[in-house]
Amino acid sequence: MRPVCRHCGVVLVALVMLPGCAGWLRPTAESAVEDAAHLQAMLYFVQAKEYESKGNHLGAIVALRSAADLDPSSPTIFAQLARNYDRIQDFRMAVVFGGRALDLDPELTALRFQMVRWLDAVGEPEDVAVHMRALIERDPHNWQLYSHLARVYLESGQEDLIDDLFDRLLEQPDTPADVRVNVAYVLSRTGRRELSEQIFSDVLADDPTVEDAWLGLGELQVAKGERLAALASLREGARRVPDSSLIMYELARVVETPEDLAPILPREDAAYLYRL
Repeated sequence: MRPVCRHCGVVLVALVMLPGCAGWLRPTAESAVEDAAHLQAMLYFVQAKEYESKGNHLGAIVALRSAADLDPSSPTIFAQLARNYDRIQDFRMAVVFGGRALDLDPELTALRFQMVRWLDAVGEPEDVAVHMRALIERDPHNWQLYSHLARVYLESGQEDLIDDLFDRLLEQPDTPADVRVNVAYVLSRTGRRELSEQIFSDVLADDPTVEDAWLGLGELQVAKGERLAALASLREGARRVPDSSLIMYELARVVETPEDLAPILPREDAAYLYRL
């Protein structure tokens, strides 16, 4: 039997030495190593959760970094690392590991919201804008995202980007009236008064009972030096929204002279004048 075994051994060695013929042997060994590393990474992750439950976030960070070294393809590990850095208020490191997680899985929407907060905290408005735009791509009907991004543009001196942002929002046929009013307020305060006035007017044409639209229109007309137009708008608003104390307050504030009352007194009833 020995000669046969010796010949088998020679054949096996020859096969291993030939290019490509040992390939079927290597994956098994490599898989075993990868499985062991993955298992150890999971154990470190479990250990990190235990540390977290005890409030030991530094211990959790050490365990998670060991896990990340063993399994650098896991977005879950990097996301958890970022959250633990957040718990110790090390926002820059939270940004680093949160970014790694999002590179691996861009669909981690909750983490992306956290990234926005961390980047806000470390003063990186351009990066905040990148993540806000990504969130809008995933949820194009969430007007609060547009509002937040508009604020970022304003605070970072990128006002020129606001028009395109709001155009996209206003083009949506189901944009609620309160959202359009908020857009008009922002545009008014960034010098785009004509467009702002048009939006207020369009909202009121669709629904004349939108209180904030009357208030915004009156405020805008006062800012433009059109006090008489503001008086007329606010008077009409008070008629359309008779329960609004805010419109009456704004109207009373805009009235400056007895002449301002001249067109009002003969046309309004006692209840209206009493409220004024």
